[in-house]
Amino acid sequence: MIALYDCSVGSTNLGDSIIMESVQQVVDGMFPSEFQVRLSSHDYASRTSLSVLKRSLYTFVGGSNLLSSRSCGYHQWAMSPADVAIIHDAVLLGVGWWQYQKPPDRIMAWLLHRVLSRTKLHSVRDEYARRQLAAIGIKNVVVTACPTTWKLTPEHCAAIPQAKAESVVVTLTDYRQDPVADKRCLALLRTNYAKVLFWPQGSRDTEYFQKLAVPDIQVLNCRLRDFDDVLVPNRVDYVGTRLHGGIRALQRGVRTIIIEVDNRAHELGKTIALPTVRRGDYECLESKIQSQWQTSILLPVEGIRMWRGQFGTTGAESEDENYQAVPDDVLDVRT
Repeated sequence: MIALYDCSVGSTNLGDSIIMESVQQVVDGMFPSEFQVRLSSHDYASRTSLSVLKRSLYTFVGGSNLLSSRSCGYHQWAMSPADVAIIHDAVLLGVGWWQYQKPPDRIMAWLLHRVLSRTKLHSVRDEYARRQLAAIGIKNVVVTACPTTWKLTPEHCAAIPQAKAESVVVTLTDYRQDPVADKRCLALLRTNYAKVLFWPQGSRDTEYFQKLAVPDIQVLNCRLRDFDDVLVPNRVDYVGTRLHGGIRALQRGVRTIIIEVDNRAHELGKTIALPTVRRGDYECLESKIQSQWQTSILLPVEGIRMWRGQFGTTGAESEDENYQAVPDDVLDVRT
C-alpha cells in the first residue's frame, strides 16, 4: 500500500489540483499494482490515516510549498504529535519551500529529521529548497523541479507556438495583491490582445479582479475544466501570476508568460528556464508578448532519474528507457 499526502484536499487553490494530477501520474507509473490511499496534507491525520501510515510501503509527500522554516505560524503540512510519532519515512516528491526564509528553527529541524526518510532521496522543486534542507543536515535531496513540468520535454516545447495569439487568458493572485501593478498589467494585455479572458484559480481571485474594475475582460468559471477548454495552442496565450496556471498552459501546448510574484516562479525560472518576467517590468512583458521566441524548458533530467531509480524495478524503467539505479553511496548521507 502507498500513502500519498495530497495538497489538493481542502485547498482553495486549483493549482494544487494541477500539482496532484502530475504527482498521481508519477506514483501510478512507478507503482501500478499497489493500492494507494490519499491523505490530506492540510489536516491532521485521523485514526484511519494513522493506520494507513503505519502499514504503507512508502509515504509520498506530493508537491506544493509544504516546507517552512517556522514551527509556529503558517505552514501547509499539518502534523500533530500523533503524526510525528508514526511518520518516519516520508519521501518528498517535488516539494518546495513556502517563502524566502531563514533556515528552519530548532523545532522544525527536529520535525523534518523525524518524519523524512533517511535512506531515500527526496525530490525538491528547486535549489533554494535543497539549500534549506542542507542547512539542517538533510542532504539526501535532489532537485527535480515540480512533477507538473516533467513532461515538458524538448519535443513537447518545440510544438508550442512562438508568435503571439489573438487572445490571452490571464490569472491574478488574491494573496499577492498589488492593485497598481495588476491593473496596469491588465490594461497592457487589453492593448496587445484582441480578447482578454480571466480565469480565477483561487477562491478569492474573482473578488480581487472585480475590485480592479478593468472593463472588457471575460471572466471564466472557476473550474479547471473551463480553463482547459480555452487552452488551445495558436488561439490563446497565457499571461498571469499563477505559477501552476502557467504550467497547465504549457502542458496544453500554449505560449506562456508567468509573472513572478514570489519565490516559486523566480526559483523555477532559474532552475529550468521557465518563461517568467518580474512583476512591474512592463517593458519586458510587452516585448516578450510581441516578439517571437521558443519555449525551452531545461529539465533536471539526472535528478529525476536518480529519484525514480531508487525504487528499483517498480515501473521507472517503463517510463524512461535510460533508467539508472541510484548508487548505494548516494543514499543515507544525512549528517
